[in-house]
Amino acid sequence: MRDRLTERQNQVYEFLRSYIRTNGKPPTIKEIGAHLTISSTNGVHKLIVALEKKGYIRRARHEARGISLIGGEHDPLSDEGDVPGIALL
Repeated sequence: MRDRLTERQNQVYEFLRSYIRTNGKPPTIKEIGAHLTISSTNGVHKLIVALEKKGYIRRARHEARGISLIGGEHDPLSDEGDVPGIALL
């Protein structure tokens, strides 16, 4: 079981989910900061590190868009062979 997110961490996570779903790629640190009105890239970085430590995301070092969600979000461009989910209403 993953640790619970703070309200601000949840805002970042939900933005990541929405951005990836809409654009097919993750946002940059600057884009996250701009959306959440966080002027410091260091502040965004701390939130991203917390999400990674809690097991919600994975980061690829030294990549501007190196964030991927862990579990729950399928990447349609990946070669992992996962079957895409179907939304139920």
